[in-house]
Amino acid sequence: IKRMSDNSTALNIHRLLCYVFKVTLNPTSNQEGIHYLSGLVADVSKRNPPLLNASDIDTIMIEELQKYDQGQSWLSYLLTCFNSIVEEQRKNALPILDDCIRSVTTQIGLELQSGDSTRLMPFLENPDAPNGVPLELFPPLYHQFQEDYVQMFTPILQQLYKTVYPMNILSSLLPPLKSLGTMSAFIANAKMITSLNFWYSPLPNPTGSEFQKLSFLGPFFAISAIPQTPLDRSIGDYYFPNPLATTKQAVNTSHAAIRMQSHALQNMLHRIVMNLFKGGDDSKSAMLNWLGKSINSNLVRQKMHYDTNQSASVGFLFNLNAILLKICQPFVTSPKNMEKVDPLYTLQNGRVDFSGQTRLAMSSEQIAAYVKENSQKIQDRQSGKSPYTFITETFFLTFYALHVGIIKEIDQYEKLLSEIHRTLEKKKEMEKMKTGLFDPRQVAQADADLKRMEIRLDALLKYQLLLDSYLKDELLLTEIMSFYAFAGAWLVKVGDPNNHGLPLSDQVPPEFAMLPEFFVQDIADFLIFSLRINRKRVDQFLLQSLSTFLITYMGSVHYVSNPYVRSRFAEVLYAMSPNEEDPSSTFAGIFENNAVLLKHMVPALIRLYVDIETTGRGGQFYEKFSIRRQIASLLKYLRTFPMYESALQNQDTELLIRFINMMLNDSNYLLDEALNALPKIRDIETEMEDHSAWMAQDQATREEKEGSLQQHSRQTTGCLRLANETVSLFNFLSKEVVQPFMAPEMRDRIAQMLNYFIFQLAGPKSLNLKVRDPARFHFDPKLLLTLIAKTYINFSSESTFVEAVVKDIRSFKLEVFHKVAHIFHRERMLPDDVIAQFEKFTQRCEELAASLATEEEDLGEIPDEFLDPITYTLMEDPVLLPSGQAIDRPNITRHLLSDQTDPFNRSHLTVDMLRPATDLKEKIDAWRQSKRQKREDMQIS
Repeated sequence: IKRMSDNSTALNIHRLLCYVFKVTLNPTSNQEGIHYLSGLVADVSKRNPPLLNASDIDTIMIEELQKYDQGQSWLSYLLTCFNSIVEEQRKNALPILDDCIRSVTTQIGLELQSGDSTRLMPFLENPDAPNGVPLELFPPLYHQFQEDYVQMFTPILQQLYKTVYPMNILSSLLPPLKSLGTMSAFIANAKMITSLNFWYSPLPNPTGSEFQKLSFLGPFFAISAIPQTPLDRSIGDYYFPNPLATTKQAVNTSHAAIRMQSHALQNMLHRIVMNLFKGGDDSKSAMLNWLGKSINSNLVRQKMHYDTNQSASVGFLFNLNAILLKICQPFVTSPKNMEKVDPLYTLQNGRVDFSGQTRLAMSSEQIAAYVKENSQKIQDRQSGKSPYTFITETFFLTFYALHVGIIKEIDQYEKLLSEIHRTLEKKKEMEKMKTGLFDPRQVAQADADLKRMEIRLDALLKYQLLLDSYLKDELLLTEIMSFYAFAGAWLVKVGDPNNHGLPLSDQVPPEFAMLPEFFVQDIADFLIFSLRINRKRVDQFLLQSLSTFLITYMGSVHYVSNPYVRSRFAEVLYAMSPNEEDPSSTFAGIFENNAVLLKHMVPALIRLYVDIETTGRGGQFYEKFSIRRQIASLLKYLRTFPMYESALQNQDTELLIRFINMMLNDSNYLLDEALNALPKIRDIETEMEDHSAWMAQDQATREEKEGSLQQHSRQTTGCLRLANETVSLFNFLSKEVVQPFMAPEMRDRIAQMLNYFIFQLAGPKSLNLKVRDPARFHFDPKLLLTLIAKTYINFSSESTFVEAVVKDIRSFKLEVFHKVAHIFHRERMLPDDVIAQFEKFTQRCEELAASLATEEEDLGEIPDEFLDPITYTLMEDPVLLPSGQAIDRPNITRHLLSDQTDPFNRSHLTVDMLRPATDLKEKIDAWRQSKRQKREDMQIS
């Protein structure tokens, strides 16, 4: 309808009513969608001027009603009118428009009362359409029909729930989400939604899957590209029809499509949740309760093994995590908000249940005592008298949701990759086995088995690719990183409230000690995953902040009592160091410029190396070697930075001795295991090279030997990888800090270890170690020989060390040292000056060996009371144990480094409990002096 400028108020009102109600008084008008008011014309024509006015509004409504069938067409007309009225109100708030709003709203309300209110749904789905339901409709509708409002809209909410329930990422998602988004934006609607009898699950203690199905928002959050089980191929078939043959570009295209859909979905869900938070205190509390229940119902996922039917879908949990991260995003970017996070929240049994969690540094008894001591404060928080801030609530809800959601799924993802690898290997075995079959029935059975295996592999690969679209989503990873950076800084603040810095106080603040252990471990687990999948995209600024958190607690045993958790911190730092894909290390700047790392990283690593002797987990004996290999590699890497050298040289001597003792233990075990296994590998492989003789053995024997070969190969590879790092670190440290190695309790063991391994590598049985392609086992005898030789050289100026080398009657063989020097010359394995130093050391050993042989001959038989009861060697520095037993100080001190018990009665024993055996020492010295005097007298005579 053409709008014209006119000064006549009456004419403007007439035109306005014609526009908003789409009517005319002109019988010849043929404009589409404009209705002739035939019933009203006669009355209006009697007026002067003959124009519509406010008194005609209800009459227009009545006349128009007769032209529409009651139902959607009538609702469509009314909503079109309402939107036109709203449009006019934005331009000019005329009083007559309020009358129009009242009249149209009344008709809409009567229509919803009298019939099926779900007829409104098509118009809710597109609020921006000319006949869509705008947000402005709800306030007047609620005001006019307050008593029946909930009854009118509950069927719509029920229908929305039913519509969304079966949806996935391939469904038409916008209509129902837009509908709920529009409705939830009105405060009364938010209260109505969160008061539904199916807002929560009707079950008192629902499982995760039950909560997802039965709570109102559950189906909305469950919309995802990830199927309920890995073997469900429905969505994977659409995006990745042939995963084994697909190209990287095709995978990236599909991932981009999934992420675009997921981001749109999560943005709309976030809008809905924020609308419900803004719907008043009751709605806000109900929304927080829903989030808490969604976490509590999925705590089963904390178990190592759990029934997936008891858990919500992975898609539900990913969406839950994404929405909570978006809620936290405004406050995690500002450090000042850390003051608003109250750690007491983790002691309440409120929205989420922290009761079964292992705490960082508090036992269950200590927790109970602390709760009792602070009961009034906790009660005030829970009762609402002194409530937790919104930041506190959402911070801890997000932490917990990530724990049972994405962090758990990272662990499951690693298991999925292992299962895919095993399935691929099994498929290869089946294909190989099939080539040896000739019986048609066996071939048919093999084909059927292979087909089943291929179907399973196809499903697993599709599931992995679908998971990748979420777990490798850079937007999601950045939001998690941002949250954990805030959390890490908060954890440092709670543990060090006075900003004292490292080393932390021995008195752990209870506010830190009572926090769940997973708070710190989850951060490390996430960082390890992020650095592994796409290290070059990790935000360096956030990682710099998190590195401070890692170093603060990696060496603070009183604060994080579980050594395995602290070992994960070291694994993060290891993942930041150079690797084959990133040889120069993207993160070198963090190692060079972070003041906390520069000062405290080396002592923290050394402390962890010592503490990780036990991890409290199954397989801890072997697990410690992997962790220590990473620490050794890190310490080697730090050697490339000059600023870290002084940090190593200024370490506590006692700690360094314990550290060296652990390195010795590891080196001895790992190299011994590997060098003993290599001859066995050599024997079996030599046997297999004679094909006819091998096939002549029965199948059971061959299979047994093949299994043994695989076992020895795995063991040798693992041991040598770890041993190479340990021996290399040993060599590096022996050059930087000599004195701790030369402590009496260490010196003899070091000499014996070096002698034993140089004898194994170059002695008469060294040919037994020669295997085909030794590199596959990480076996490099030349490298090991050079490292051992350099270590000898590093200690060569210490006369006590040279004596310890020569006194090792088990492994010291001069001919082996001469042979090694010859190998170095022949193979040009070391520079000439280094070889010369090794030869000089060998010469010193040879001279001392001759001298000691003479002295030993002079001493003759040693009295039993002078012999150490463990090594049966002459005691140099005897001490008395509390039991009165005499023993040589180096031997008992070395024992106490690993085991603080009396070796004779297993009672508790520490170094400060040893007493010098002064009288015995004087007897030994007098006896030795008499023997020397006797020799001198004989020489004179």
